[in-house]
Amino acid sequence: MTSFKIYFDDNNIRRISTELEYPTYEQFQELLQSLYPTNYHPELFIRWRDEDGDSIIVSSQPEWEEMFSSIKERPIKLYVTEGQGPYFKDGPPAEAQFFYEQEKEKVKEVKEENEFLARLKKKVPECLERLYSCRRILPDNIPSWLKEAVKIKKRLPGNEVDLDVDIPKLFHAMHKRALECLKDAKNIPLIQQAKALLQDMLEIVPKHAVTLYNLSCAEALLGNTKEAVKRLRDAIFDGGYRNFDHIDQDEDLENIRSTEEYQELLKEVKSNEQVELPTATPPAEPEKPVEPVPEPEKPVERDPDPEQKQVSLIEEDWTSVEKQNEETATQEPVLSAGEQKWAVAIDLLRNMGFDQGPYFGPRCVVLLEKYNGDLPSVINDFLME
Repeated sequence: MTSFKIYFDDNNIRRISTELEYPTYEQFQELLQSLYPTNYHPELFIRWRDEDGDSIIVSSQPEWEEMFSSIKERPIKLYVTEGQGPYFKDGPPAEAQFFYEQEKEKVKEVKEENEFLARLKKKVPECLERLYSCRRILPDNIPSWLKEAVKIKKRLPGNEVDLDVDIPKLFHAMHKRALECLKDAKNIPLIQQAKALLQDMLEIVPKHAVTLYNLSCAEALLGNTKEAVKRLRDAIFDGGYRNFDHIDQDEDLENIRSTEEYQELLKEVKSNEQVELPTATPPAEPEKPVEPVPEPEKPVERDPDPEQKQVSLIEEDWTSVEKQNEETATQEPVLSAGEQKWAVAIDLLRNMGFDQGPYFGPRCVVLLEKYNGDLPSVINDFLME
């Protein structure tokens, strides 16, 4: 346990303790913000005084560690002072400027925006802002779990900042964070945080099967049984979630299994899927999947999935169709009619980081034909792989 004496001003001195012997700088900031929401926000300065009486600013984990190694007395005295301002928390909402794609060493702006990109332009800034209690993005206080996805690109005059947001990395970082929060089934604030993250993820990728499933778990843990069953139904019928063994084993869903709504869902699934759902529930809870799991093996008597047939045929054709490049004397693959038809969409998917190897083009054609060019549905399938 570590105790702190916090000086907000001469007339506002607080003393707090944490069970952690060495809390991180980020954990300490979160603690202050939760305990003193009207007195503290992350853009304020935290200072300590060294043995010479000098006031030292702490604004990063290395500086925080240096402070801990230098101060031996307890409680640790910290002074919260005003920053130089203006604060980002008081600024206007974030505004998405443009999308860009990267080709090897070059980065170029995407000139033509479709409906999908227009939705992301609105939803991504809103999702990021909701991660902060002040509902404004604080560029100098990006949570550590987000730093791979959100980075400062450059600072502009007037206390403005350009942020570089990698949308696929943002989605996966939010998912990982939500799963970490769901680990403690009895910690209601953490479960509520997981629910909020999962709801925001659906703003970015609607009908994402694993996100819908985990949101069902969060709702069940919060006691919202009807909403939990609704989200589970969405995961199965809208998202295509098919790991029925996991549904039956997951203790997070324990309090909905006896409900009438859940029993009706089982009947509906059996009727539509023509599969036998498990009835026994093992006592141990398996780890919640970070990545989507494979579909259960289909009965022998059923025909193979027609989409899989199409993928196999295209892949076989792709390996044998080549042409001679007269200028370079090298073999180059010939684009199929489908790849020529969907060339713009395929390039967009590739530049968003969904390139899955030599059969990426044919795989895109299959999915684009399946969803009639609906990019969000195609992206959902790639994220589930």
